[in-house]
Order: sequence, then structure tokens, then C-alpha cells
Amino acid sequence: MFLILLSVFLAFLYPIWPFEFKYAVFKLTLYLSIFLLSFLFARIFVYLFFRLFGYSIWILPNFDNDQLGFFETFKPLLSIDKEKDGKLEILFRFIGIISLGLIIYAVSQEPTII
Repeated sequence: MFLILLSVFLAFLYPIWPFEFKYAVFKLTLYLSIFLLSFLFARIFVYLFFRLFGYSIWILPNFDNDQLGFFETFKPLLSIDKEKDGKLEILFRFIGIISLGLIIYAVSQEPTII
């Protein structure tokens, strides 16, 4: 109860906080937001990269699930499934791998393109 009252008290007194405290809160939320967005982009990049090779790999697959508790969102750490795709999907994957290779080659030849 004391922590709840203290947090409400501090929230209402935010306008009279010293500048250093306001700046520290700003930096903390900025760094946490950057970390969270970087982590989410890394998860989707890993998934899309391995999906080209026919595997479905998720890092922390329950991370976005709001129905689970705090500790359950971090279980399991990794989810790996082999996908059973048809011939058309294999063809699209092959085209995706060739495209990825060509993009990497083009950027390595002229890094100022991007």
C-alpha cells in the first residue's frame, strides 16, 4: 500500500521534480523503448531469414501473448518447427534466397546505395 501511495504521490509531483530526475526518467524510457523495438525487429528478422529455408524459428514465441503471466511469456525460449511446404512455396523460397543473395552482393559492392 505504501508503494502505491508513494508512486501516486511522485506521479502528481512530476511537474516540480528537478530537471535531472526528469531527464533520467526520459533517458530510461528512451533506452527501454529502443531495446524493445530492436528486440522485436531482431525476432522478426530471424523468423523471416530461417523461413526462407523452410523452418519456423521464433525467439520467445509467447512474448506478445497478453493472456499469459509475466514468467510464462519467457517460456519457451526458442521454438523450432519444420514446415511442410508445397512446390510453389519452395519455388518462392528459392526466389527469395536468390533475391537476398543479390541484395547482399549489391550492398557489398556499393554500400552507399542504402
